[in-house]
Amino acid sequence: MATSTKHDFMAEEKSMDPTTLYRRNMKISNKKKYNQYLEKQRDRSKVYRQNIKNDTQKMVQLREKAKIRQQKFRKRQREAAKTQVQTTTCTSVLKESKPRTRAELGSLREKRRESKKKYRKNMSSHKKAWVRKKDKERKQNKVLSNGSEITPQPEGGFRSKKTLYNVTWKARKVLPSNPQKYACVVKNLVQNTTPKKRQAVEDLMKISPKVQKCDIDLMEISQCEESKELQENMKGTHVQHQPVASSSQQESPVVNESQKEESKTKGVKSIHSHGVTYPKWNRVSPRTESLARNF
Repeated sequence: MATSTKHDFMAEEKSMDPTTLYRRNMKISNKKKYNQYLEKQRDRSKVYRQNIKNDTQKMVQLREKAKIRQQKFRKRQREAAKTQVQTTTCTSVLKESKPRTRAELGSLREKRRESKKKYRKNMSSHKKAWVRKKDKERKQNKVLSNGSEITPQPEGGFRSKKTLYNVTWKARKVLPSNPQKYACVVKNLVQNTTPKKRQAVEDLMKISPKVQKCDIDLMEISQCEESKELQENMKGTHVQHQPVASSSQQESPVVNESQKEESKTKGVKSIHSHGVTYPKWNRVSPRTESLARNF
């Protein structure tokens, strides 16, 4: 065995260049002299590079040669990678897959989960937005390929009524319970915002059939109340000019007042009785609603 290695070493030395062999022997035998030689070569290379920088024609030639050399090197790398892939695929086909235990699979999943978590943490905001966009496109293409239609989003841009309920509940927790303060806050929210958001609020209030129905009901109530007040005022002026009536006639104003209160309560109830069904979490008192509209 030793004789074969010695024979190989001697054959390698014979194939070497004499200068390379000299430097190699000098590195082994005399390290101090070898370090001096390296220092000398370093200075010579520095002077050579400085001279090349001054000569533009020489620099262009060297760059072209370096470009050709790099292209050849990359070509060799690609060919080596192809051969390596072919050999690995051949060996993987011949090699039998070893079954893993549950503990090994669990540890492998945990390792991949941690690596994916670290990768997502180091992702930039642009990369995250790009991934979300591609994921959305992939899901839409999958739905279209299956033949099912994409369900449009409900009114307001929320995915479901539950999401709208959660957002409304959180906002209502912060808003004041006093009707006047509530109306002031809603007014400032709508007024002190961007033009696009304000326009969206106005469009939603115009389009929504529930809001239109409530507007009509409130107008009807206010008109009924005004007409009844005018009738009572006219009756009061007419009674002043007439003589004093009997006791049954004196009790009529009390009856009129009770009827007036009943009509008010009936009018208020009609807000929720004209085919408009509000969910429990979306109900506002009539007083708060009227204050918000008067603002």
